[in-house]
Amino acid sequence: MTMEYNWNCGVCDHTNSKGTDICLNCNSSAFLSSGNIEKRKAMFINGNLIDDRNDKSFKAVAYEVKFTLWATKVSHGENEVARRFGQRFWYFGIIVVIISFLFALVLFTEDAAHRFFIQIFSLVPCFDVRSFCMGKTTYIDHIGTPAIRKNLVIRWFGVFLDLCAWYILLTI
Repeated sequence: MTMEYNWNCGVCDHTNSKGTDICLNCNSSAFLSSGNIEKRKAMFINGNLIDDRNDKSFKAVAYEVKFTLWATKVSHGENEVARRFGQRFWYFGIIVVIISFLFALVLFTEDAAHRFFIQIFSLVPCFDVRSFCMGKTTYIDHIGTPAIRKNLVIRWFGVFLDLCAWYILLTI
């Protein structure tokens, strides 16, 4: 993984260009913990060589950081693909309700009418998934979870519950 912006090395304070993940001045990784930065600063000041170019542990951390950044961008509405998915999912929910209504009109049976009323409730999880993908406040019961970093896990859990509820409502 490479940095998507110009960044300063935490060890030697060298400015590195985007597209790199190793400092060009001291060979330190861009994905160091604060403890590792302090250790490498001491090594750098003492003139010891630092070489993180082949260290697999930093690459694993880099992928974890990349996934967390992706999950945050989706939850905050900053991912264009997720925004389009959320919008289309909402429209799909509306189309399902319209088809269910037409189905109830054509058959004019009590079972079809019940299915239509159940399908109306499927719009709630569809709207919540749309709100999640657009970076708007989502709700679990009456508790609102705005799109902030602190709510990342609960928002993803809420979307999972919404998708489960939507699936159950469609299969009834």
